[in-house]
Amino acid sequence: MYHTVFRHPCRPSYTPPASPVVLSLAAVVWLGACGDPQPPVACGTIPQQTLHVGETEVVTPCFEDPEMERISLSAEPSNPQVARASISGDRVRVQGTSPGNTTVTVTATDPDSLTGQLRFDVVVPNRPPEVSGTIPDVYLSPGGSREIFLRAFFSDPDAQELAYGAEFSDPTVATGSVAGDILTTTGVGVGTTTGTAAATDPGGLSVSQTFPVRVAEPQRLLRDDFETDESLAKWTVTDSSTAMIADGRFWLANAASGYLGFAGFSLNATEWEVTAALGNATSAAWAALIVGADHERFSSYQIQIGADGNNFGLGDTDYRFLLFDGSGPTWLYDDGWYGQSDAIGDVGELTEITMAVRSGVLTVKAGSTELMRLDFAGTVLSGDATYVVMATWPAGQSTGNRGFFDWVEVKGIGLDNRTTDMHPAPLSLEEVQPFLEIGPGDWIRRVEGRLIGTGNRTPRALIRKRKE
Repeated sequence: MYHTVFRHPCRPSYTPPASPVVLSLAAVVWLGACGDPQPPVACGTIPQQTLHVGETEVVTPCFEDPEMERISLSAEPSNPQVARASISGDRVRVQGTSPGNTTVTVTATDPDSLTGQLRFDVVVPNRPPEVSGTIPDVYLSPGGSREIFLRAFFSDPDAQELAYGAEFSDPTVATGSVAGDILTTTGVGVGTTTGTAAATDPGGLSVSQTFPVRVAEPQRLLRDDFETDESLAKWTVTDSSTAMIADGRFWLANAASGYLGFAGFSLNATEWEVTAALGNATSAAWAALIVGADHERFSSYQIQIGADGNNFGLGDTDYRFLLFDGSGPTWLYDDGWYGQSDAIGDVGELTEITMAVRSGVLTVKAGSTELMRLDFAGTVLSGDATYVVMATWPAGQSTGNRGFFDWVEVKGIGLDNRTTDMHPAPLSLEEVQPFLEIGPGDWIRRVEGRLIGTGNRTPRALIRKRKE
């Protein structure tokens, strides 16, 4: 610890002479010797200070002023990118801002603008990057790709920008390329390999983590043609719904006001495709396919068909794609997610609808006509499916208006053995309870702040995790 000291050598301890003449002579000599102001002088040293980025150290410099006058202090680092220095009273506060070395010069200035200085070194050590999250297993089809935002899985304790790289143990199974912080992994051939992603800071320190990559051909996970009543036992039907098998079709309606008609099964798959032939028996309800997504907030994708005369505030439409936001809870829509198409059948007619997520892109088609496209790049939306639902959305608070489904087929890469062909696992209604009830008011709302892009736009704000 150092203290600021003021000493006055012009006031030595002495005994005044008895003679006034001698006293006057002594005073003249003393005043003459002290007539020229002298600058402050450092009376100690400060050792090297070692601190990390964000840490603060406080030191107290020691100066002597020959005239015992008050002095002011200032401090300046030779490299302000490494550390900042500021004065607080008679102390110097130093804060590390970036790895490196710098020298802090402390200047003492007296009222005559005379200065004295002392210097001390500051070292801010470079720390290696850290793993801040686990890269999940990657499942791909041959030729398919998946984007991984590496910034979500690495961080730097010194807040430096990281450079990323990746390699794969078996390039005949999968390869990858890195642009900025985005790793694009591409499936080559069926098999399993290990990816290694690395993050390196400007000082050359790095950290890495591995993740498995499985490349497989999508398989049929379910096909139901609704030929017999046995199909009813395979689907979870809610108490607020009525369902029956008749004429080779699954008929579904809501039995409670303000609730969806609902029949679903559990799924655990990626690179999925859901196709169904569906239609509306009346104009007072809209048949829909809903696919659950493995995401805490944005948990379901829905495509509903049927002419609507502005019931949803979207004008005259016959198809509408909706994204469920559990924070509302409510269903979200955006430009390009709804409209009219000649490919959509009228009341009583079947329309073949396909909703799929392949290589990070969600598409919805009616027959061969693409209705909408949503690129997941830059978003937190999930491409892993957790359930598939046949649904009917009633107009207003009506009940008993039916939709019908001629067949349903699901293809994809199964993430475990829960789902096998024609034997779907029971669906927990707790998973879907938030969207079963639809109120008379805020059924749907527009995406706020254009969080999600459509078409060729790249959505960026849904919110690439990192720097938090």
